[in-house]
Amino acid sequence: MMTLKFVLAITTVIGCVSALQATANVARTLRANGVNPKKIPIYRGAETPLIGNDHDHEGEKWFFGADGISGRPNDFPPVEAEDFLAHVEGKHAANALVDIFKEHPNEITLVCLGPLTNIAMALKLCPMFSQWPKQVVCMGGNVYGAGNVKSYSTAEFNFSNDPEAAHIVIKELQCPVTIIPWECFLFPASESKIDFHAHLNLDTPLSKYFNTVTFSGRKKLEESGIQYAYCDEIAMATAIDPENIILEEKKLRGSVELHGSLTRGQLALDWTEVLWNEEKMTLGKFCNKRRPIRFVVKYNIPFLDEMIHKTVKKCL
Repeated sequence: MMTLKFVLAITTVIGCVSALQATANVARTLRANGVNPKKIPIYRGAETPLIGNDHDHEGEKWFFGADGISGRPNDFPPVEAEDFLAHVEGKHAANALVDIFKEHPNEITLVCLGPLTNIAMALKLCPMFSQWPKQVVCMGGNVYGAGNVKSYSTAEFNFSNDPEAAHIVIKELQCPVTIIPWECFLFPASESKIDFHAHLNLDTPLSKYFNTVTFSGRKKLEESGIQYAYCDEIAMATAIDPENIILEEKKLRGSVELHGSLTRGQLALDWTEVLWNEEKMTLGKFCNKRRPIRFVVKYNIPFLDEMIHKTVKKCL
């Protein structure tokens, strides 16, 4: 049985766009859902990676548009000046994470849909934070080495944008961690049995908004005959209903590569351990004591598609 789930707070971080622009996008998205942005606290986070260099942070204006959601400010709901002021003043996202999870230890799921800078900062501000989430569900990284940043890189975008942050989070979290890797989008994107765009053509406000924010990316992918398949949606759905969403998973230990010119930001995973004790995940021949991570390698596309259709139809 699914328990009652609601959004307690939202944090923003530099990723495809600045944390400030992301804050405005969150406020606009809440309004598209019929929610007053003041009802759910928005905490603005890091505007730069922890360390990084000139090659790490790569915005995605080419794919997502100048504002990260297709650059169509006059579409429903139109951008408002107040969107850029929607965050809680005087509290950084990292501090907010520490305070919220300290108040509700082992009660809240943390869903990560962007670079992990805020999470890493929270861990360094308060090491006990590592134990407080009930679970962490993260869209990021890769399981088979497929990259999506540069043609010569094997790193996924979110981890590549702040490799040090991803390294800290993967290494230091002591709660259960589930990762939805980039391959969950990449491999089904050419799937012909599911129309990933069908929910964008329903005559509802939220359908129109989704049509707007995915417009730029859909047009880019159409040039290659690829659908705009689900990505972040998988992470949210996994947090809500893992039993029906996850069809196949792998439990692997790993860490984030920080030094390679071609692999910086990639998840380096311990596949040798799978040869010996994948089922029980006890210490094996080559394994150290790192906590295993659950990777979703196959998800229930029709079930998620139906979830999204129902959500779009509810917001009338």
